[in-house]
Amino acid sequence: MYRPTILIVDDQASTRKLLVAHLEHFGYRIIQAQNGIEAISIYLKHKPDLILLDVIMPDISGFEVAQQIRKLERESYKHANHKSNATNDIEYWTPIIFITADTNKFEKGIECGGDDYLIKPISLPLVKAKIDVFLRIIKARSNYIDKYYELYNEKISLEFEQKLSTGIFNLSPYGIICIDSNCNILMSNDAANHILKIEPSKIIGKNIIEFIPKKYLEKYNNFIKEYLQTKTKYFFGKTKKFTAIDSNNREFPISLRINEFTVNLQTYFVGIIEDITQQEQISSRLKDTSKLEAMGVLTAGIAHDFNNIL
Repeated sequence: MYRPTILIVDDQASTRKLLVAHLEHFGYRIIQAQNGIEAISIYLKHKPDLILLDVIMPDISGFEVAQQIRKLERESYKHANHKSNATNDIEYWTPIIFITADTNKFEKGIECGGDDYLIKPISLPLVKAKIDVFLRIIKARSNYIDKYYELYNEKISLEFEQKLSTGIFNLSPYGIICIDSNCNILMSNDAANHILKIEPSKIIGKNIIEFIPKKYLEKYNNFIKEYLQTKTKYFFGKTKKFTAIDSNNREFPISLRINEFTVNLQTYFVGIIEDITQQEQISSRLKDTSKLEAMGVLTAGIAHDFNNIL
């Protein structure tokens, strides 16, 4: 079980003894210092959860001790932020409760980094109450810091995944377009923009029908209506041949493969497209060549038969 560590700093042994006896009864782990120099050394070694600090001491005052501790905390904070990429406003903080008989030094104590005061003669129930308040604050603050770093790490992870996805998205040799259920374009990769001859900033928000020749619009709209009414996915996941039109009004053949996905009950579609103009031209030439070869064979056969007749 975790035991909060409390550093008691007082040059009077009787005061330390009184506080130790009272606080150990509640399960706190107690460490002691009898002067300011020793207090700073113990602070660096043990990093206590809370400090009870006498103001008047023979070497350096409690105010000077508090100033030194706050300086050390700031330096630790800067060092930690320098080592990690998590820049934030969460500094290290150890609650400091001054112990004094002089009620006129409250403001100076706060200016030096103190958080609260205990007036001599010390009220032991009040000591316990103040400590408990600050320990609750420490716990809440610790939970906040843990949540902060959890969200920060999640943010870094999401940024990495987004950059990775974007990199893969744009490295694809195939055009990729994402549209909503109203056929508005939400995303497109570099290959799609190149195929459709349009700048990335201009394609987002356009309706996909702008890239379909008018003579095919009715067929396309019927397909969309049929899907929305029946949810029949016979076309999805299959590569089909279509005719598209780019921003220069050039019609050209494409291969198209469509799939559907849902996010927060909203339906989206992703299409993978490829300009197959060259493939179609090659295929057409091959067909023409095959026809010529067939005609050549036929002609040769006719000539052979004709010669036999003669």
